[in-house]
This record gives sequence, structure tokens and C-alpha cells, in this order.
Amino acid sequence: MARKNRIEVVESKTPAEFFSEHQSICGFDNPGRSLYTTVRELVENALDAAESIQALPHVSVVIEELTEDELNELRGMESRERVDLGLFHKATGKRRSGGEIREVLAENMKELHSDALEKQVGQHSAALSNKKKGDRGARNYYRVTCEDNGCGMAHEKIPDMLGRVLSSSKYGVRQTRGKFGLGSKMALIWSKKSTGLPIEVRSAHSLEENHPAAYISHCVLDIDIYRNQPFVKLHEKVANIKGWRGTRIDVVVEGNWSTYKTHIMTYFQQLAIITPYAHMEFTFRTLSNASREVITQYARRSEHMPPPAQEVKHHPSSINHLIIQQLIKRTSTKTFLNFLCTELACVTRPLAARIVKELGNGFAENMVPEDIDANKTIRLTSMLKSVSIFKLPDGSCLSPAGEYNLRLGIMKELHPDYVATVSEQAAAFEGHPFVVEAGVSLGGNALKDGINVYRFANRIPLLFEVRVRNISVTIPRQFAKASKALFNDAANNSSSIFLLEMPPGT
Repeated sequence: MARKNRIEVVESKTPAEFFSEHQSICGFDNPGRSLYTTVRELVENALDAAESIQALPHVSVVIEELTEDELNELRGMESRERVDLGLFHKATGKRRSGGEIREVLAENMKELHSDALEKQVGQHSAALSNKKKGDRGARNYYRVTCEDNGCGMAHEKIPDMLGRVLSSSKYGVRQTRGKFGLGSKMALIWSKKSTGLPIEVRSAHSLEENHPAAYISHCVLDIDIYRNQPFVKLHEKVANIKGWRGTRIDVVVEGNWSTYKTHIMTYFQQLAIITPYAHMEFTFRTLSNASREVITQYARRSEHMPPPAQEVKHHPSSINHLIIQQLIKRTSTKTFLNFLCTELACVTRPLAARIVKELGNGFAENMVPEDIDANKTIRLTSMLKSVSIFKLPDGSCLSPAGEYNLRLGIMKELHPDYVATVSEQAAAFEGHPFVVEAGVSLGGNALKDGINVYRFANRIPLLFEVRVRNISVTIPRQFAKASKALFNDAANNSSSIFLLEMPPGT
């Protein structure tokens, strides 16, 4: 029989659909890691929102563990007793006969009608439930609430900012913690996948502390994965009686606090080291066991904030064909000479004239930028990358922590016996500016013996990428030799190395 040829169908996916299927790319590998990533994304958005208006950040995070009844109430579902208990027995691998199944069901029905046995079953279930709190396979659900005192979000922009993947207010050539328009949207997608619940947002938008918003935007938001569009369930304005400014986001997700508690607490401690000018509060609570409650504060130690990152133009050494085409499409300049001077950094008018002359046939100072076709774009890109007399970018698009804040943060959180910090001047790699800051300390509280390495990028703790680069291995070995003589004077044999990087391309 002839085999039918399979007809291939070409399909496309929206960004939301793609990332919902490949969520591990964004740090949503498993419930525990997903809870950690949800907290991290919300906190970093909160810090960016406050720093964007030069307000000393005040961030509050609450993780509340939910019972199944509480989750069902949020879903609008009724809690029901199980009827066919045979459906919920774990498979043993041995196939049961019909008679055996009937016997099991009959036995289960007897247990249901026995008050004494019901009580025992209830006690056993409660004990088993408590035991499973630390089980990696246990399914637990949490309401995560993050509130900040940042700039808030404009009422009409909230749906797109939180419900459309790859939409962001942070695109451009400047340093921000979040950049790709994924973080908070992935929290919404994970909420949709794991609990089916939307997120709830309250935001009061104001760029000035002395002029609070007249109203608070209240939005209940879902997402249409297959269209990459926000699905707004509620969007209203409420009077801002107390003059509040900022954003509060509530999201309910599946997670595992027991397996990722240490990572979440470590994240906050390291964040407090790198942002000593922020006041952060963290609370974990559960109604089932009050002894598991966690309440901690990271008090503000400094009022000196890093300089805000400025949006800058592309450096000629950092451009490629796509960037040139994009700049040509967006430019409002009328001549090629003005295009070079206006759209690129570090290009003076005399230097632009020399570049046009060097390009030769097909280029002229007064030509219209739109006349630059694909072949000319290749020639222009190659020329700009070849010129070696451009000034280096000044690093104004970066916002390093600074030596003062780094030192304060280390002292506040670790209380070392010795500490030294340094912040280098901005350098550049292929036209992309970067800054490296570093610190070392000896002794300290709650540190394990030996060398502890802390890595940060864009002022974000890198908990899971500590040994990505050789620098994390070679420096500790050299540092161990140099610091060996000082260990006798320190309170304990622990030491710490802090590596802060403002990576190229930020």
C-alpha cells in the first residue's frame, strides 16, 4: 500500500505562546524556581520604578501560602468531597482485577461511614500534608504581593505593560535591570498556567513626589497567549485619598517555598548589599503553621543613590546592518551628513565629512538617508567599524553602584573585620561601555569558612551563575594566598569577594 505523503504545515507562534512553552528560558524551570523568579522580577521592576524618578526605594514583598480551599475560593470553585476514591489511589504497577477494585471501593465506603476512622484519616492526612511541605514534588500555591513607591504606571498603559510579551518602557541604549519586556509578563503566564488566575494591579502614576496622582488605577488582568494581547477583566480609577504613589501587584502562582526559601532569602540579602539606599521588607506567612512565618527587614543605610542611567545614541563601533537600517527608517534628518552627526554618538561634523569622502562613489554629504540601499548599508557599516579614531563612549548610559554604596552594603549586611572596594572608570568593548566594580572583605557574620564569591550584573545578584566565568575561579585562588596572613586577625576564617559588572551592551 502506497504511503501517503505527509503535508507539512508552516505555523507561527506569538511571543507569549513561545515563552509559555519554553518557560525555562526565563527561569521558570520548576515550581520552586518559578516562585523565586516571580519574586525577583517583581522586586527588580519595583527598584527600577523608584530609581527612574530618583526616589529612595521602599519595597515590600509578602508571600502567603494558600490552602486548597483558599485557592478554590479565589478561583470561584466549590470544594467537593471525593466520591470515587478509587480514582485517587496510586498505581502500583500490578493490574488489579475487577473484583479487587470492587473490594477496595467497598472498603473505602465503609471508612467514610465510620466517624472514628474518618477522624484518624483526617489526622493522618494533616500529618502527611505537613510532611509534604518540604517534599520537592508537593504542589503548593502562594499569593505574592509586591508594593513599591516608584513612579507607577499610566492608567491606559497598564494592560500592555503587563499583558503583552516583549513590550517594555526600557528599550534603548541605557542600563536597566529589566530590558526585554519578559519578567512581569512571565509571572502572569506562570500564574495562568499553574493556577488559572489573573493578576491584580493597583498603581498611582506620578513623576513628582510633591504632586501625587489624583486617582489609583485598579486593573485585573489576564493574557491571551495565542494573540499576545492583554485580556482586561477590570480597569477602573479609584480616588487617591491618601496621596499614595507607586504600584502594588498581586499574583497567585504554584511554587515550593521549602525548597527555595534559602535562595529567596539569599537574594534579598545580596540585593541589600548592592542597594543599601533601599528599604526592603519581606514576609512569608501561612495559616497552617505559624511557626514557619518569616518577617525580616533590610533597613536603608545610605541616601546616596547611583546616578541615573542616561539614554544615549549608538556608538559607531557598536552598530550593525540592522541598526543602520532602523536608524535610517526613524531619522528625521534630510541629509546623510546630518544623519551621521545626529543619529550616532562621538561623530563630529568634520569627522562625518571625512567618512563620507572615504566612502567614495554612491555617497554624498547632501544625499537623502532613505537613498541608502542594502549594498550601501553594508559599505557604511564596514566603514564605521573600521574607523579607529572615534572617541570611546563615556559610560553615561551606565549606573554603577559606586564604591561608597558597595562598602556600606557589605558592612551593613556582613559586618566584616576588613573591607576594601574599588570602582573602575568606564571602558568599552566594540563600542559598548562597561564598568567593573569589586570588593573584598575578611570575617563577617553568618558566613561559611573559606572564600565566598558574590557576583552581580546590572546590580542584580547572580545566585545561579556564580562560576560561569573563569574570573570566579582564578581570583579566589590568588586572593586566598594574599589574605592568608590576615586570617589570624579576623574574627573567623571566612572571606568574601564581590564582583560587580555593568556588561557590554546594556
